[in-house]
Amino acid sequence: FNSSPESGASQGHRHIQLLRRNNNEIVCPRSIWFEQFDSNILNNTDLNNSVRVIQRKALNGANKKPDLYKCYLKLSMDLNIGNPEFDNKPKCPYNLLISENWIAIIRRSKENYLGFSINGLGFAGYLLSTSERATKSYIKMKGEHILNGVVSPK
Repeated sequence: FNSSPESGASQGHRHIQLLRRNNNEIVCPRSIWFEQFDSNILNNTDLNNSVRVIQRKALNGANKKPDLYKCYLKLSMDLNIGNPEFDNKPKCPYNLLISENWIAIIRRSKENYLGFSINGLGFAGYLLSTSERATKSYIKMKGEHILNGVVSPK
């Protein structure tokens, strides 16, 4: 989910992007990064300080599914994005990614960096290069650096 143009939303209405997967496929190229993410580990990158993740497996009990809305509220509050019950609109742009194993929110500052327009799919590991310049930037800087350029630590 992309919350606004600054978070990569290209449409004026709300929509969700779904990635269809077979059971034997990984959810996305960066799924291991999200599965191993720990906000308690000190890491001075803007990217790590702009992301919060809840591991859904830790929440699932024997027949109990986590309340996705409560998870969303917790992540939103942790990154000071706001609470839809009290705030008419988010306090800042963000992306929301939900998988079977984890839920993540990324606090954003802008939509593009080094020639890459980045939405939620970019954080999942799908960066689209539309120019030779952007491709050269990717080869030189790598994806993590590019993602680091569009986030906003709280």
